[in-house]
Amino acid sequence: MAKTISFSVLKILPTLLSSKKKQTIRPAWKIVKKQLPYDGEGYSEGQRDLESEEIISKPPRFKVREPVRLYWKQRRKDRWYCKKTGLPLHWLAKIDRRSHFNKILGESEITEVFKIVMGIHTAPIHKGNYYIKEEFRGNLQHMIGMEMEDLAKKDGFKSAEEMFKYFHEAHDLSEPKEFYVYRWK
Repeated sequence: MAKTISFSVLKILPTLLSSKKKQTIRPAWKIVKKQLPYDGEGYSEGQRDLESEEIISKPPRFKVREPVRLYWKQRRKDRWYCKKTGLPLHWLAKIDRRSHFNKILGESEITEVFKIVMGIHTAPIHKGNYYIKEEFRGNLQHMIGMEMEDLAKKDGFKSAEEMFKYFHEAHDLSEPKEFYVYRWK
């Protein structure tokens, strides 16, 4: 059985439906919450529920040549969605039935998997500008403008700036973060 990739960001829905989106960028880490250890002397008031967060790296979820099934909002029970709003059809009573799609967007095969690092420059000359470093032969190398634009367009964004804005809002790129890029045919 094929592994799944699920999408829910409305901005990229048109490119998903037109099959122009040929990749996805996903975090290469996860946040694990840990309860603080009991020190043997009891908890003081308010310490009982204290937790700490740890960010740990995770391996890539997909491998090259692995089959995948693409979904829109996979975990929802709804099967049909509106092409314009991405909302389930039962929420939209007066919709033209020709403007809907099935949550299963199709099946594909992973063709490429690689790691990138996204962040915001802190050096005074570049302060506030975003950057992407791509892993190449074990080293991280900066992507140039056209490479970043190409990466953004393959991911369904109109521009690299729009992609960075989305990832900064979702993942706070003030500290560099690692991501996996998965491409399919």
